[in-house]
Amino acid sequence: MPIDHTKLYWFPLRVANHREFRVRDELSRLAIEHYLPVKWAQRIYGGHVHRVEVPALNIIFVHATQETITTQKMFNSELSYLRYKMNVVYDGETSHSEIMTVPDREMDAFIKVTRHPDVRLQYLVYTDFLDKEGRKVKVIDGDFAGVEGQIKRIRKDRCVVVCVRGVAAVALQIPFEQLEFIK
Repeated sequence: MPIDHTKLYWFPLRVANHREFRVRDELSRLAIEHYLPVKWAQRIYGGHVHRVEVPALNIIFVHATQETITTQKMFNSELSYLRYKMNVVYDGETSHSEIMTVPDREMDAFIKVTRHPDVRLQYLVYTDFLDKEGRKVKVIDGDFAGVEGQIKRIRKDRCVVVCVRGVAAVALQIPFEQLEFIK
């Protein structure tokens, strides 16, 4: 589906390594809505262990028009590190690439899940395995109430997987009492 250059979309944009926070700060300064998934990690500095925030992916999600992003990438040196994530589309005998966008509903669920500082959260590398249909569920209780996902087996555990199709996925270990199966 072609992109309307004047409509707001969530764009997953690749960021050069170690520039994620600089890009996030610049987007904040420009008042452009964005989301950078982060996680906590332990690092050793000067012989001392520190708990620091690190990017979970080298992708930042930007909610803007394509025209705004392209203009900023061209004329703002802090944002020149951004690259559109492309999706290959097959239409009969030929294929072409399109700029990838994320539906608002998927993005809302992904943000709700990844914003929560939870040890039960596990980032997954997106693969075709995640496209296979699992049993659809909705979380009805707890911190993630309202989030929809699919039951998948991850490292011998049954988890609720929330996907941003083609980009990223997270797995949550949630008790089955807090889940409702949906059709």
